[in-house]
Amino acid sequence: MVHFYCNISKCRSLLVAALTGVGMLTASAQSINIVSELTGEDGTAYDGIMSQTISPNHKYIAGTVTNIAEFKNGIFIYDMETGDYVIQGDVNPLGSKLFTVTDEGLAVGYNGDSPEGFSVTAQTMSIDGTTTKLETPEESNSYACGITDDGKILVGYYASTMDYVNHACIWKDGKLETLPTLTEEETGTSITGSEANFVSGDGSVIAGSLLDGDNTELFALWRLQDDGSYECELIGNKYYSRDGTDPERPYKQFQIAGLSHNGKYAALKLGVKELQHAARYDVEAGTFEECMHEESGELTDAGAIDAVSIADDGTLLGNCVTSAGWVNKPCIWKAGEKTPQLISTICPDLEQLAAFDATGFNFAMCITPDGRYVTGYSDDSNKQAAMMNMNTAYVIDLYGTTVGISNHVADGVVNGEEARYTIDGTRVNAPVKGLNIVKKADGKTVKVMVK
Repeated sequence: MVHFYCNISKCRSLLVAALTGVGMLTASAQSINIVSELTGEDGTAYDGIMSQTISPNHKYIAGTVTNIAEFKNGIFIYDMETGDYVIQGDVNPLGSKLFTVTDEGLAVGYNGDSPEGFSVTAQTMSIDGTTTKLETPEESNSYACGITDDGKILVGYYASTMDYVNHACIWKDGKLETLPTLTEEETGTSITGSEANFVSGDGSVIAGSLLDGDNTELFALWRLQDDGSYECELIGNKYYSRDGTDPERPYKQFQIAGLSHNGKYAALKLGVKELQHAARYDVEAGTFEECMHEESGELTDAGAIDAVSIADDGTLLGNCVTSAGWVNKPCIWKAGEKTPQLISTICPDLEQLAAFDATGFNFAMCITPDGRYVTGYSDDSNKQAAMMNMNTAYVIDLYGTTVGISNHVADGVVNGEEARYTIDGTRVNAPVKGLNIVKKADGKTVKVMVK
């Protein structure tokens, strides 16, 4: 297994706090942090960085890296506070991917079994470089997709290399358990497979799909029972029909796209006629609400909105694809509002974000439970000009600190402080000479001059 661990001295320059000067602790209400290139211990420069997920505490991002010139690919975890990161290369041509990362920097996904093989195995990967393969049936591929806060339950699926039928599963304390499904008699639909894709932080709700005879993914939930088992509920068949002509089941697509950390909301992809809509599903009430982007002014030309993630209050993250062409721009549908907005509209001062939107290939991928931080990746016109792989990863702080930075220069502020940074954004554990930026326990942020 190949993995590299790089310290802050190697990659501090790769994290750029664009337009804000001090990352997330600035007077600006919003900021964008960019990761444009990561280098392995063997000297490989991965200039294609695609962030797929962010930890609930917004400390870590994880995803995939590429170097097209050398035909090298892999997966990474990046510490947004220190700049430390770890890279693991693809083992075989089937590739690798990370889907979720915890507050402790533990990510789940998959990678190959051997350079000679054509199979992949579910695994965990830690910010310290440790990787662990998960129990997988013989002659099968497996994929880990989600993990609980305590790391005791992982969700995903496996498929035999003989019939390639997917089976939703969990790994509970490292032991594989297949999740229950439903029969045709119970659902009125032929069920040919299942996948578990998301899990709430406490493990009480799992979201995924049951596959019908056409291999269509139908939204399903597994709820934790008092005895520790999970009970399956198929929801998609209540609203899906193959051609969408059934007035009682008008959707040609009814698929899971994300689950909130608290397990209360699911993000859905709905197919209606020729358009793809986003929707939020209330897991507790069993109801859903469509995102009506046709009424939202700036998104009236949207050909589709692809839902990707959802916050604990139901704020939904998606990507708008305009009907005028395959132009992709991230958008947010805030809880309590009827229509979505482009993130570049919400953050008008972030020129780099506007530049990413201008490429037409800007993809938001994950939002934190509090709805404040968004991670994703975009084509980068600067890389294109330099003949590099164009993908650049980013993290956006949509709101910034609620009070900003006080212009008052405090005398020291050691007791009662939560975090301390130098003027270039480096976090330190004690006062250092020069201007320090201190986030206090009461939420206020002040400048401190240390002599």
